[in-house]
Amino acid sequence: MHLASIVALYGSAISFLVLMFQIINIWIPDITLDYYGSRSAESAARGAIAGLVVFFPMFIASLKMLSRSYQEDESRKKIHIRKWLLYFTLFVTAFVMAGDLISLIYNFLEGDLTLKFILKVCSVFFVALVIFWYYRRELKDLVDSKTKYAGIVVSCIVVTSVILGVLLAGSPFKERTKKLDDRRTNDLMMIQNYIVEYWQNKGKLPENLSMLNDKLRNVIIPQDPETKTEYGYGIKNGETFILCGVFGEKTENDPSSITSPYFGGIYGNTTWSHDAGKYCFERTIDKDFFKKNINAVEVKPIY
Repeated sequence: MHLASIVALYGSAISFLVLMFQIINIWIPDITLDYYGSRSAESAARGAIAGLVVFFPMFIASLKMLSRSYQEDESRKKIHIRKWLLYFTLFVTAFVMAGDLISLIYNFLEGDLTLKFILKVCSVFFVALVIFWYYRRELKDLVDSKTKYAGIVVSCIVVTSVILGVLLAGSPFKERTKKLDDRRTNDLMMIQNYIVEYWQNKGKLPENLSMLNDKLRNVIIPQDPETKTEYGYGIKNGETFILCGVFGEKTENDPSSITSPYFGGIYGNTTWSHDAGKYCFERTIDKDFFKKNINAVEVKPIY
């Protein structure tokens, strides 16, 4: 039980720190990260919440079980593995606090002391200090009302961090909508590539998306992942086509992206940003960038 309690403690501490780091990353976003970089922070926060929801109740339950065990038999406090684990935990937390302070001083001297860094350092120091304080009192057998009140405060902080993490990372329903929209965007990007390839080989745009299917090359044009219907497609002129999809929500602003009317031989909205609902992307093929394949041979079936 002592080993299980320490494992649950380490799992809770690591999950809490990861959650706090991601909350800080979401609250103070890095302008060098793109949309998918922010999504990774939200995903890491959800993983940390899952770990905290599992490990922290296990830790609290193990402490209560150990407390009842000590009340039944005081000699159990003298078990060697208990003292070894407690001293090891004190050593680790003291080492972490020292390293945390060294990092803080070093970054201050280097002039890299940002608000995000300070908040992360404070988070690490807070966790290490609480663990060190509690287990030092545990070794001295000073578990009293003060310790219980401290446990209540820590539990409230953990619950608050979980709630805040859920609010910042988004609900499971919102995350599902985002994933479906990402899938739609990736599908439309892939369809665009197939349309350009078809234009190069045939010298014209396909009349409909079903003409892009090619069993020989195992090319199957995707459908909307939720409704299982075809994406919208239309021809405006010889080199201009339109792709449409129905999205769940508007694309979040990406400060790192630069909107350009031309990219990689294609004229149009190169960032694939969209509003909620039906949204269409107009694309024009640059004939000077994409050369038609004059050697392409159309294979006709032999009967």
